[in-house]
Amino acid sequence: MSLADALAEALDKKSEGTITAEHGGAKAHVDVVTSGPVGVRVRGVKIERGRDVPIETAAEELPGQLAGVLPERIHAVEVDPRLGGAILRTKPDEMRGREFVEVEVSGTRKVDIRRWEASDEGRKPKDWAMTRDALGRLVDDLG
Repeated sequence: MSLADALAEALDKKSEGTITAEHGGAKAHVDVVTSGPVGVRVRGVKIERGRDVPIETAAEELPGQLAGVLPERIHAVEVDPRLGGAILRTKPDEMRGREFVEVEVSGTRKVDIRRWEASDEGRKPKDWAMTRDALGRLVDDLG
């Protein structure tokens, strides 16, 4: 069994709300808007890795790990191990309208993925669709 398998079982039991799955010391917390047999709409994905990954390494590897899984590509905006984290975002010229993905790395084990829509008042959360297979790959790659 993998983290993706544990998440698939949890999604089969509950199709909306916060879905949590664990495997091998890793945890995935997925904020699900709705889920079906093939696809899922999510507001966010939080991963607690089963191993330490240095912040600089995470910032280098995440764009490749998440390419093709998230709606837009990301790149490192801020990487500061002294402050305990990193921020990665969609490049402005690759945004879909005013929507972008932001990935926050906290410490050596936590990764938080969100999608936002920029507005004149700031930004507001935006959900996105993905296949259950893509979500499984995401949690396995990061867990």
